[in-house]
Amino acid sequence: MRLMGKKTVGKKTIDKKAIGMICTILILIISISAIQWRTHSSRQLSCQLSRQYTARSGNPDALGIGNVKKLMATYNRWKVLWSQAVGEQNLILSLTYVKGQSAKFTRARGQAVINLVDGSVQVEVSGLPGKGTYDVWMLGRHSGTGHPGTGHRQEGSCPDHDAVNLGTLKGENGTVRLKAQAGCEVPASLEIDYVVVACTGQDPAKTGLLFGSPSLFQKLYYNERSGRLAMVGEAEEVSDSASTGGTLSSAACRFLVPSPAYADNRADNQKEKVLCSLQKLIDQGEYLFFHETFKGNGRTCGTCHPATNNFTLDPAYIKTLEPCDPLFVAENNPALAELEKPELMRKFALILENVDGFDDPTTIFVMRSVPHLLGLSNTILSDPSKPGEYPVQRTGWSGDGAPGTGSLREFAIGAVKQHFTKSLARVEGADFRLPSDDELDALEAFQLSLGRQEELDLESMHFTSESAELGKTTFLDKNPDDPRAGKCQRCHANAGSNSSSTLFNDNRNTGVEVMEAQPARLVDSSIPIDGGFGLEPNPDGSYGDGTFNITSVIEAADTPPYFHNNAINTLEAAVSFYNDDAFNNSPSGITHQGLVKLEATQVEAVAAFLRIINAMDNINSSNRYDELAKGASCLKGRKLLEIAISETEDAIEVLSRGVFLHPDAVSLLEKARLFEITACASTITMIRNSLIDKAIASKNAAYELMIASS
Repeated sequence: MRLMGKKTVGKKTIDKKAIGMICTILILIISISAIQWRTHSSRQLSCQLSRQYTARSGNPDALGIGNVKKLMATYNRWKVLWSQAVGEQNLILSLTYVKGQSAKFTRARGQAVINLVDGSVQVEVSGLPGKGTYDVWMLGRHSGTGHPGTGHRQEGSCPDHDAVNLGTLKGENGTVRLKAQAGCEVPASLEIDYVVVACTGQDPAKTGLLFGSPSLFQKLYYNERSGRLAMVGEAEEVSDSASTGGTLSSAACRFLVPSPAYADNRADNQKEKVLCSLQKLIDQGEYLFFHETFKGNGRTCGTCHPATNNFTLDPAYIKTLEPCDPLFVAENNPALAELEKPELMRKFALILENVDGFDDPTTIFVMRSVPHLLGLSNTILSDPSKPGEYPVQRTGWSGDGAPGTGSLREFAIGAVKQHFTKSLARVEGADFRLPSDDELDALEAFQLSLGRQEELDLESMHFTSESAELGKTTFLDKNPDDPRAGKCQRCHANAGSNSSSTLFNDNRNTGVEVMEAQPARLVDSSIPIDGGFGLEPNPDGSYGDGTFNITSVIEAADTPPYFHNNAINTLEAAVSFYNDDAFNNSPSGITHQGLVKLEATQVEAVAAFLRIINAMDNINSSNRYDELAKGASCLKGRKLLEIAISETEDAIEVLSRGVFLHPDAVSLLEKARLFEITACASTITMIRNSLIDKAIASKNAAYELMIASS
């Protein structure tokens, strides 16, 4: 350390080195208090995240965990793909059974294509039950009268909607179609909220079977283009008038896609205005995620997805919870005794899921781990060139975790009915309320704004650790004829969750479910077999085709245990699984990979590579929370620093558990953690921000030690 000189003030001389020593002592005193406070408070942050909100309506006092720039980056990528595949003139909606909204269960599916300029509508549905006839309806409300869902939706209803009957589906051999031209019967400035298929002669809002509604991104996309679509519609109206003497009564001004709540997408707005309005939507989603119980049993989304534990659950975290935590409702409420398997939850962090329906919830179920929510914008992508194909996004462990069209937006509907209910009868209005349309938009926006924004480019990345560099090479090697090639890149392109062949998220049967001696089954041999994707019954009593969707491995090192059943507890063992017969004899192993037989040193090298890219992601995330804390109030800053500390601790842990991995970087991260803990205890903004800057600098130095200059 360079010795500082002396500064004269009046007749007094102050030794700067002495001042520095005094400041250091004060910081150490604060640090000791902070460490004591930290030990006591870490496990309580998820509850604090809920308590910090007010009950008043309007903008909640959110921490700003969600990143609007990440959401916009995700939306812009989606927009390019959607524009190329579909274009701006047609709105395409999947039509499916929706839990809590459809009058009865059906496996029928369909698609509606609405031309937003000329008013033409095409609908095709297959698999409708019985020999009855079915009508297609458009439900919406007038522009400017507010958005559906601003109040709480009652069971089986779509309040305050205009209903337009587009006609009757006709066809044969199980497929029915409708081609219609919506004209003057459509109210002026109708906002399309739903397309509904219902039995002929019945109220579509109360007895609809299939529903389709615009996604958040569709709402943003078509609202951006409303002015241009109107101009196209007016041009076509003039042309139609000149040729026929009539008017095109269903131009674009009659077909509006509702704006998402808080979004201001007028043609004259500025970029910052859009970002501000979308940040409000994200903040609303954060509030709902951590605070809203939907009139259920006390659980929130944050109960199973706590912010300080990478938005997931593991046995170690569960041990820190109080006995009265809402996660344990099955232990504390006799009416919900069979909602969970408490022993399996506590030992293995497994949650009971009725993914194959609620007809017999205590017999037909699977036990699954809680997937983290980091980087969802990169991990649930389905091919947008096939709009309307089911599922529209790959959610949950089997890729069809959401009801309805399988979208992230609809995931909340299934989650509330599955996990928030007051009884196993699951009666909407009595046991819970379902999220409104605006709430679904907000929850989707918040979740898509979490975690990393971009995919990595592994080819251009080089590591100072020789072991990690070998691991990267093994990971990228796709040679099907070499057993020592990891072939990981085939399914996990750039360590993400998208197939390198399709560039989108796919399902695979990798043999995880057939592994013998699964830890949870050693405790409870009665656990049903998990059939993965789909609802088709199998001879072994499972439902599905045996496939599960690909997950990102960038976040793997700090989110153990692994796989949908938490069957493997360490990262090295998870990598080694792909050496086993369970994988090599699986459909995925045989068809897509070629034999994999990594040497023990290769297994450790791949794990080292995964640990380092995880630690780098932790540093980026921790730094973002630190930066947010600098501009926040004392209370908010403390909560944001808590999350930052949890990310720094994750980086320390994943590196410390690796072989031959960066003790020098770990020392810098531990130093950064101490700065963050001290900043947590400080009530003086200037001191807190100075400590945060030191923490960020120390983490950045650790980051630089791991990555080699190109």
